[in-house]
Amino acid sequence: MKKVEINFTHAHIWDDSAVEAMEKIIKKFEEQGITVEVTGLNEASTLLVEKLRLKLNSH
Repeated sequence: MKKVEINFTHAHIWDDSAVEAMEKIIKKFEEQGITVEVTGLNEASTLLVEKLRLKLNSH
């Protein structure tokens, strides 16, 4: 099984466009059978990502 880690230790997710871009990247990896692990999100980014993932995935 292939796996990739996307590390956000030195980054901050600011808005819905950043979450959408991250989701697109994850989806492209997963379509190729690659497991994605997102690490290093700070607390504010984690909350935003969780909130917007629900919104983005409901469409």
